[in-house]
Amino acid sequence: MYEVCCSARSVSPMIALSSATAGTAVSAFRVPVVQIVAQPRENTKGQWGKQLKEYDPATTQYKQVSIYTDFGAGLRADGSIGLFGSTDSQTSQVPTGPFSRISVGHRFGVALRLDGSLAAWGHSESGQTQIPSGQFVAVETGPDFGLALRPNRKAVYWGPTKNGVQNVPDVRFRQVACGQSFAIGLKLDGSLIAWGIQPSGSTVFSLPSFLI
Repeated sequence: MYEVCCSARSVSPMIALSSATAGTAVSAFRVPVVQIVAQPRENTKGQWGKQLKEYDPATTQYKQVSIYTDFGAGLRADGSIGLFGSTDSQTSQVPTGPFSRISVGHRFGVALRLDGSLAAWGHSESGQTQIPSGQFVAVETGPDFGLALRPNRKAVYWGPTKNGVQNVPDVRFRQVACGQSFAIGLKLDGSLIAWGIQPSGSTVFSLPSFLI
């Protein structure tokens, strides 16, 4: 199974997952401590990384984890949400599940309910928690925006109207992924398409031409 992903993170997260018995399917994993490792900032010493310590017991099992810089959320085996890292009065108010998928951005998160509706929590200075109504089959978030796929595989955008990332192509997707100010979609025919602005400022994306 192939998956498309973008790095919308200002650091590269490294997640320590528990090992599974050989030959068995992995349906959940443990994240007792998530370690984020980053290059030190200029003129600082010893700042080679920081830990995202979870709020749940170390025995908590997660089916999925989503991290943005120092804020993270995990989807427990029962479909509820656990938080770790830096939270405040808004980011800590998680909605009640169960959920099938979660994705977090800068101080906000979005979750996909079992009935296909979306739930959001956290800060919404750019409208990032003003989620669309209706049913969806997948959800992804950037730093301050979100994309979700409807059952017909068309993508819906919400968040600020900037950088062109809101101009979602009118095609059907297998999957979408969000970057800092751009997004990439895997179309039904296996080809890739991107839109928005790259970190370099370019709106031209060099994507592989092979089909996935």
